[in-house]
Amino acid sequence: MQEDIREKHSEGMGTSHERFLKLKEEGKLLRPEQPGNVIARLALEAEPALSGKFLKYYTITPSIRCLRRY
Repeated sequence: MQEDIREKHSEGMGTSHERFLKLKEEGKLLRPEQPGNVIARLALEAEPALSGKFLKYYTITPSIRCLRRY
């Protein structure tokens, strides 16, 4: 998917496309299994108190630290 974004979908992304390319060049993009693992753990293991909350991937709090095991 990341390759498709870089090569095929620049028109619809506007300035986000440039940012995405820069992240790739700097080696800052995550492997797909990293956020995928966290999403799966949120679905299966998250505390009920996290339900309905907006979480940023890089936010580290005690309640979600255990979900980022990759």
